Formats: sequence, C-alpha cells, structure tokens
Amino acid sequence: MSRAHALVLTAAAIAWAGVSARADDVPVRSSERVVLHTTMGDLALALYPKIAPHHVEQVLKLVRMGAYDSTSVYVAHAGYLIQISDVTNRLMPLTPQQSAAVHKLPAEFSAIKHRRGTVSMARWENDINSGESSFVILLNDSPQLDGRYTAFGQVEQGVDVLEAISLVPVDRDYHPKTRIEITRAEVVDSAEALAATSLAGPIQPPAQELPMKAIWSSGLLMASGLVTFLLSRVAPARVIGSTGLLTVLIGFFLFWLSIVPQMHQMPWLSGGAFLGLLGVFKLMAFFEYPSTK
Repeated sequence: MSRAHALVLTAAAIAWAGVSARADDVPVRSSERVVLHTTMGDLALALYPKIAPHHVEQVLKLVRMGAYDSTSVYVAHAGYLIQISDVTNRLMPLTPQQSAAVHKLPAEFSAIKHRRGTVSMARWENDINSGESSFVILLNDSPQLDGRYTAFGQVEQGVDVLEAISLVPVDRDYHPKTRIEITRAEVVDSAEALAATSLAGPIQPPAQELPMKAIWSSGLLMASGLVTFLLSRVAPARVIGSTGLLTVLIGFFLFWLSIVPQMHQMPWLSGGAFLGLLGVFKLMAFFEYPSTK
C-alpha cells in the first residue's frame, strides 16, 4: 500500500471516528413525543428514555393521565429558561389517581449538555432527588446546570413559540403577569404521527385584565371621601362622623373580600381579620357612645 493511500485511509478513519463521536453525543429519542398545547402556541418535546428512564416514565404517565392539563408557565426568564409549573399547581384539582402517580424522582445525571432547547427536571436546590413534575426548557446554553440537573428531553418543534413565551411581561420573580396556560398535554406515538399533527404557531397572549376589584374599591373610597369633604362645610359634626365611619366600614368590607381567597393558605390572615373586625366594632361603639370628657 502506498503512503498516499495510507494517509487517505487514516484521514477517512479519523473523519468517521469524529462523525461517530458526534452521533454518540445525540441521545436515542423515544418514539413518543409530548405535545404541550398552550394559550400561546404548541410545543413538541422529544424524550430520552435511555438517559433518564424514571423521569421519562413519570412525565409520560402524568401526561397520559391529563395531570398537566390546566397547569401553566410558572417562570419566563428571557434568554435563560421557561419553567412549567408542578402538576399540583393547576386550575383543576388532581384526582386521587393523578396524585398517587406523582412521586419524587432519583437524580439521573448524565453527560448530556444543557443546551438551548434542553428539557430538564426542576428540583429543590438542597435535594438532588426532589424532582417530580415541574420542568424547565432552556433558551440558551447553560453549562452550569450540567451534572447537577436531570436532562431528559429536547424541544423538537415550537422554538418560535418558546421565544414568544419568554418575552411576555413578568414580575420581579419572572412570573408572567398574564397567565400562560397549558390547556392540554398529549402523547403522540411517533415522529411520523407528530409530522402529521398540525401544531399552532405563536399566538398573541390575551390582553391583561383590568383589576376590577381594585378599581371599584378605589372608586367607592374616593366617593365616600368626597362626600365627607363636601358635608364638612354644611353638615353638623355627627353627620360628618357618620360619613367617615361609613368610609371605614366600606374599606374594611373590601379588604375582607380581598383576603378571603388567601385565608386557607395563610392562616394568620384570619387572626388579623378577626382583630380588625373587633377594632371596627370598637370604633362603632365609640361613635355611638362618645366619651363625655
């Protein structure tokens, strides 16, 4: 064999080895795809069952049971990631069967790099085995997550939807100000079936609703204050006092309505509301029977 032929064969072998190495870097994807139908468009996720079998199994099971339906995008951090909420944080309560299917997952760290489009399980910072159902989709390469979080999939379609979601207005904790809901999640059995599925592209999020409770509250209090101001010039002190007390009662009533939905989550609110009610009664008694000093 001539030296030239040997060099050609060596170069070919090196090139083939490089191609094989790159191919080995790509995990084997499952035949099933998870499609997330959101209020801003659809996302299709391919999964890595050989890399993270427990994670893939649990996510597929929860999707098939409908557990992700009516969950939402919990975090939208432009240039970094979006996070899908835990299945317990959804509009419809979980059924007993769905709840029983949610359990903590042992970490399945691998050599998979956390790159743009990677799907990775969220967990508590101090417990590597605390992942359950909330997961993130990366918008950029994040090597700081490699070997610390379980990567179990990749966005296959809907990158434009992902980008649109990442740009919605958020609060200081990166929670979207307008709810982006996963109306339905489904398992598509194969890449061919996915190709035959019509996925929605980016959809403009609904306009943020006006805070009607706050508007009505402000309007009522301003009206009561205006009446008190106008009466102060012509009415006796007792009438003005009655109007002022009425303003306090309206304010307390609106405050009570605003905290009732949160009382079951923050029990201390109930105690505060009770003390406030006692204060209102005391104020009414003082008005009815003023001090003679």
